[in-house]
Amino acid sequence: MRFFRQSTYIERLIIYFLLAALFSRVVLEFVFGMWWYKSTQPKLIFLLLLIVIDHGIWFVRGGMARIASDARSTALLLFFGTITLHGVLVGAAWGEGPIALADDSFPLVFLLVTVLRAANEPQPDMQRMFDRLLWLSAGAILLSMVVGMAGLARGLPTKAAPDIIALAIYTALFFAMLATETRRQVILRHVLLFLPVLIFSIEDLNRTTMAFLALGALIAVALRFRIDQSGAVMALVLIGMAPLSLPFVLVEGSKTHARIATMFDPELRESSVSLQSREIEAQNIARALRHDGPEAQRFGLGHGATYEFRIFYQFEAEHTHAHYATALFNLRYGAVGKIYVTIIGAILLYTALLCLPSNSAMVIFFGMLSITSFVYLFTYANFFNFLFGLPLVGMLNTFRKPNTGQTGLPTGTLASRYKANAAS
Repeated sequence: MRFFRQSTYIERLIIYFLLAALFSRVVLEFVFGMWWYKSTQPKLIFLLLLIVIDHGIWFVRGGMARIASDARSTALLLFFGTITLHGVLVGAAWGEGPIALADDSFPLVFLLVTVLRAANEPQPDMQRMFDRLLWLSAGAILLSMVVGMAGLARGLPTKAAPDIIALAIYTALFFAMLATETRRQVILRHVLLFLPVLIFSIEDLNRTTMAFLALGALIAVALRFRIDQSGAVMALVLIGMAPLSLPFVLVEGSKTHARIATMFDPELRESSVSLQSREIEAQNIARALRHDGPEAQRFGLGHGATYEFRIFYQFEAEHTHAHYATALFNLRYGAVGKIYVTIIGAILLYTALLCLPSNSAMVIFFGMLSITSFVYLFTYANFFNFLFGLPLVGMLNTFRKPNTGQTGLPTGTLASRYKANAAS
């Protein structure tokens, strides 16, 4: 198929995320009237089906026969392969069944395959890939919001705000565009596209997304100083004014308003159910590990592990999720999990530091995703897992060679390009 011949797996993987978000909004929520929070599982199955088909085509075409890995991809495969093996062996030792083991293992397996395939990609045209993905993600997000608004008008249990992973991908692409784009008309078009996305998302932004929006915008402006000092200063002023405009655009009582209020009000913070639940998760997990003995405390309960979750008047005998990466990894891998989390955090920061100074918008995009994933380790650990290794691609040689777009070009190249476009 032409689609497979003219695109890389990484580009298709990003498109699959966008298609899954549209499938959830258009088919599950708008057509079948499913509650948006109940669509997560079928949406994930749809995404996995797309990726498995892609892997199948790659395998049939002899992809396994052309595997050659570099030092970084080998290190990533060994590290995340060790985590996967640890979780499966310990979970099996504690009597977890194959379905429970597979449920916790498949994100890591998909991460391993992403790294493997990305390391063996043909050298892509990075700029064309970036341009395509930026427009596709903007279109997918806007279509998702339009369908969401139409669903709300019909009284359906949907929402206008976009899917969290699709929003993270689009935002990372948008910030990478701001950091590198030299054509003012293109910047203006994408700013006008981004504004409604921000407006329709602002009523339900979690703290982590707010943190990334602030941090990503500041990084994009800092990088833009390389090519457009006056524009960067203007953007910096607008970012500084953004908090002052919040009282005019935020509805009191909205989720975002409540979350911001808890940041500044100690009494609200102490009474916040969402914040307290995270601490209680860690306490419940620690209690479950102590109950199962010192071996559980050292090596965890493995993949498929559950624990008794007690918070206020709620009780769940077999709870599987925890928000903080430290708590979730403690459940699965025990004390060793703290080492895993520390290394994952270091890998993400290293990837960001490696990618963000680049002149390639696509490479900066990987750096932005790494920053997002690092921040989400502290509030929603599964966010990184369900990106299936996408932020790590920026480390791999195939996506960092000078002849694959603009990576490795002198900084002056962007500056001279900006001056030429501004003059014209």
